[in-house]
Order: sequence, then C-alpha cells, then structure tokens
Amino acid sequence: MANKATIQRPIHGIRKRERTWVGGSCPCESSEEQTSGRSFSVLGKVNMATLRNLKIKTGTCKRIIKELYSYEKEVETEAAKTADMKEKGADPYDLKQQENVLAESRMMIPDCHKRLETSLADLKGTLAELEEANQQGPEMDEARSTIAEVEALFQKKDA
Repeated sequence: MANKATIQRPIHGIRKRERTWVGGSCPCESSEEQTSGRSFSVLGKVNMATLRNLKIKTGTCKRIIKELYSYEKEVETEAAKTADMKEKGADPYDLKQQENVLAESRMMIPDCHKRLETSLADLKGTLAELEEANQQGPEMDEARSTIAEVEALFQKKDA
C-alpha cells in the first residue's frame, strides 16, 4: 500500500503541477544581482498595465458622462410628466408616486457629479504618471480629449 504523502490527488479535478522557472529558481527567491537584468521587462509590463488602466479610466469617465446626460434627460421628462399629472388632476397617490420618481432621478445627478470628479482625478493621475514615463499613444490623446470634455462640462454646470 502506498504512503498517503506520495499519492498525487487531483485538486478540484486538476492535477497539481510543478512549476519550472527559467534559470532554475523562482524569481522571487533570486538575489538582486540575478534579477537586475530582468528589471527592464518588469518595467515594461508595468507601463503596459498603466496604458491599459488609462484606457479603462477614460472609458469610465465617458460612461459616467453618458449616465449624467441620461439622468438629466430623465429629470426633464419626469418633471413634464409630473406637471401634466398635476394639470389633469390625477389621483393623489399616483401623483405622490410620480413625485418620488422625480426626486430619485434628481438625487442621481449629484451622485454622478461626485463619481465623475473622482474618476477625472484618477484619469489625470494616471495620465501624469504616463507623461513622466514619456509614453505616447492614441490612448493618451483620447484621455486628454476626455479630460477637456469633462472640465468643459463642469465649467458649464458652474456657470
């Protein structure tokens, strides 16, 4: 009978595999002298991840802008619907429910502004980090145009 320690049992249907590393040992166990030649590739991966993050944060800003416009449009339509219901003398319960819908829509606009300010700050930080690393690409230009669009939106709201 085999010893229990020597039996290789599947873990959730997958057999445990041994990992092999180039150079014979795990990079995390290597000394600093051995990893110094690999530092460039590690930095390259960090920059690629940052470009990816920039693209994600740009998309986030654009999505929140769309949500903001959508909520503003919803507030206009719900306000018109509420006014129409008041004018026609609708049932007080229905009118109260419609006013609640309108109030909820109005509450979402400041929430969108807050989320947009937060995502704009994240986007600016990531863009500044990439500019310090002298990165270039279409993602950078798209991020700059999104920043300009959001800042113009905030200036329009303040005026």
